[in-house]
Amino acid sequence: ALINEIIKCGNERITVISSTQLSLLCRLLNFILDKDKSDTCYSCSSLILKLSSHFCMDFARTHQYMYTFLQDHIIWKDLSFWLNFFFFELQSYLLFMYGKSNSVSSSIAHSMNQIDTPKSIVHPGLKDTLVALDVGARIVSEFELLTDEGKAQSQHAESSYIHSKITEVLHKIVYMQMDMESVKNILEKEASKKDSAQPQIANFQ
Repeated sequence: ALINEIIKCGNERITVISSTQLSLLCRLLNFILDKDKSDTCYSCSSLILKLSSHFCMDFARTHQYMYTFLQDHIIWKDLSFWLNFFFFELQSYLLFMYGKSNSVSSSIAHSMNQIDTPKSIVHPGLKDTLVALDVGARIVSEFELLTDEGKAQSQHAESSYIHSKITEVLHKIVYMQMDMESVKNILEKEASKKDSAQPQIANFQ
């Protein structure tokens, strides 16, 4: 309930809040992550993951995002969580694009303009797949009834969404497991390489 209220307070863009607000928010979410022991649905963790890159604070002329305060949890190292999260996103897409439509063809034009999962969809849990599977079966059964143009549009819309979602999930896997100290070390190494290259350039000139 708390996470859903936080989602309602945000908007579709990145929300910059004060350090005090971010600290309080992260303390609450870290507490939830500590208490979320579900082995099947990961509902709270999946919602928090979606929020992790949404809120940030101004820090040294840049933005520090919420995820930097939420990384110290075993859930982010659980491969089954990431697989469930990815497939639930695909299920949400199927339900959004085709669930309320009587035919696949009437959803094609809409799907070309709505690649991302809508903001109104909230993860109820990652185990409820029967409805999405039913919708998927209907899509397959009606696919041959589409025109060649309709088939091409449908395939393009779905493959575009899958590609974008794979990229998004991979980004989340990286930033939820790369700690700030590692990032600092990488930046320092890059800076030292540039500094060492300067004398060589001067000697060449």
